[in-house]
Amino acid sequence: MKDVSVINAPQIAPSVSLIIPTDKRYPQYRIDEGRVKALVKRAENELLEEFSEKKTMVVINKLRTLISTIDHKQLSKGLAIFVSSEKEKMIYLPFHVQEKLIIDASFEIRDLLYSTKNSYGYLLLIMVNHNAKVYRGYNNKLIEINLNNMPSNVEEVKRDLPSKVANFSTADAVKEINLDKFLKRIDDALSVKLNEIDTPVIVCGVQRTIGHFKKLTKNSKKIVAFVEGSYEKSSLKEIYNAIEPSILSLKELDRQNSLNKLEEAINRKEYVYGIEDVWRAAAEKKGRLLIVEKDFICPAKIGKDEYTLNTMILDKDDPQVLPDVVDDLIELVLKNDGDIAFVDSGELEKYKRIALITRY
Repeated sequence: MKDVSVINAPQIAPSVSLIIPTDKRYPQYRIDEGRVKALVKRAENELLEEFSEKKTMVVINKLRTLISTIDHKQLSKGLAIFVSSEKEKMIYLPFHVQEKLIIDASFEIRDLLYSTKNSYGYLLLIMVNHNAKVYRGYNNKLIEINLNNMPSNVEEVKRDLPSKVANFSTADAVKEINLDKFLKRIDDALSVKLNEIDTPVIVCGVQRTIGHFKKLTKNSKKIVAFVEGSYEKSSLKEIYNAIEPSILSLKELDRQNSLNKLEEAINRKEYVYGIEDVWRAAAEKKGRLLIVEKDFICPAKIGKDEYTLNTMILDKDDPQVLPDVVDDLIELVLKNDGDIAFVDSGELEKYKRIALITRY
């Protein structure tokens, strides 16, 4: 499935954009080369469905060449690769990303980052009738996964009860002990997984099970929502509909956190706003977090000193005029280890639609 561009961009067909998660820990300073090769092959196959072999191989060969130049010592948490027949770029990203392949006519960094930032990965733990399943979620896609040493049901940890139990309260107590033992094993397996991947967790279950789990979990800081209900016979679509409000809350929380960070930076006087001042600060490598309205576009011409912008009435035929300097600004901030946050139109009106939290 191809992603639709958020912003209208110059048409450069075909173009390929890859977003690749990277991790210095495993293996050290490397990417998953096998996975990247598979992505490149997939891109080639999809291009051949719409374009000639000649056009396809121009892009694919450039993509392979660019991948061969990856500086593994610069790898952080993600990598963005952009290739078309006319240009190519590679940006090392300082934030976690989900794998993504986009084949489109547009070629804009902002489009790809907006899509990445507006998408969420998570783990979903469902506990129903003393059974448990874990799903890896990405937006509305859910794929069941197995966690090492996680019991699938309470029978795997159940204590044997005598055939005759005279005291029913004792039997009830044993059931509670079995449930807690079952849930603790689940939580231990979840802890191992969360040491491997840094991702939020959503937990679904009936009220009683959730109540027990809340008391014993060691992963409360990672759990962003508890959704009560029985989903034993629910389809994946029905399950996602139940947790969708929690996903939307995550997006809203990210948006509000960015605005809160801006307010804190204003109090510390560590910020600038307006495209000209933001550009200068970014060019001076001061950018910590760029916050921009998602649909803010600004044509401009970069001054000879590379620190100033001319956004006054410009000659449209001047080849030095950038049709959207915001895209170049995003790249500049990322290049100097800054981060990007998008907010809705109008939320930065008093800051001329763009603001930069600076390092000092």
